[in-house]
Amino acid sequence: MSVPITYRHFTDNDVSSAQALTARHKWPLRAEDWRFMARAGTGFVALDGSAVIGAALCWTHGATFASLGMVTVSPAYRRRGLGRKLTKLALEALGSRVTFVHATDTGRSLHEKLGFRVAGKIDQHQGAAFQPPLIALPSGERLRPLCASDMTRLVELARRASGLDRSKILPDLVRNADGIALDRGGELIGFSLFRRFGSGRTIGPVIAPHIVNEALC
Repeated sequence: MSVPITYRHFTDNDVSSAQALTARHKWPLRAEDWRFMARAGTGFVALDGSAVIGAALCWTHGATFASLGMVTVSPAYRRRGLGRKLTKLALEALGSRVTFVHATDTGRSLHEKLGFRVAGKIDQHQGAAFQPPLIALPSGERLRPLCASDMTRLVELARRASGLDRSKILPDLVRNADGIALDRGGELIGFSLFRRFGSGRTIGPVIAPHIVNEALC
């Protein structure tokens, strides 16, 4: 008799299994990346007996918005509804929040069947290490390292830029990244983060005043 597929909450003990699943799809994620993202939110796993054969994570951004991702299923168990079930469990955990997902073309059909609609497109750019040209800053502006006392302002800038409450994830993100602040007359007006992720490093978020009307972009 075959063992039925079961589901439960993601735990820290599932990190290595989840990382192995994404490695099969050639996603260049480290165990440390999975651990960071799971710590920032919550998630679920699918089990065949005691073996983790699928996983999904989700994150809340205040009481109104949320996001989900890292939906992955072992190739041997595809087309059996595991991805759909994991996604539905995440959506149930998120409640009535407006939820965003960054889906690949492969996952788009699944998410559209669950009620998601295309809101835009994200382009990913990759490259080798390079030396960008120096850019002269306007008078009164300077770049400096981020410090612990900047956190309240970072959360405010992130909220104004995206409309999302990042107060839950930003502190942990800043602790695991190098950060640069854009300062104008003693006021923090922008910032960027640079951290290890996957097989290289990632830049983001990057938040700065709009050149024309000073609205954050």
